[in-house]
Amino acid sequence: MNEEFVILYFKAKKAELTKSSMRTLDSLSIILKKTTTAHIAIATKSGELCDMCGARDWDRTNNIAIYLASKGISEERLSFSVFSSTGDKDKIEIRLFDKSDSVKTAPHPVLKRNEK
Repeated sequence: MNEEFVILYFKAKKAELTKSSMRTLDSLSIILKKTTTAHIAIATKSGELCDMCGARDWDRTNNIAIYLASKGISEERLSFSVFSSTGDKDKIEIRLFDKSDSVKTAPHPVLKRNEK
């Protein structure tokens, strides 16, 4: 499997998934279901070093993980990382890779459970 990248964009200062992001994640979930060795690495690029920015990045990655879990994708197939960058702080890069490739898995946030 060749490495593939997708980018999800978020509204400024928001963590909610857009309809476009959900469609992208739907496509990724189909690939992940068909290819059992496929995993994804989720990378945020916070342009600011502040508690609020880190919390927003955390919420964004959690929302991605929760959405994929709702599609039947195990959190064990996800890895997360945060980069301090001057890049677009309202985008998240997702890299699709084969688990047989040598990739160091980053720690990830705990999925928030809906308690409704």
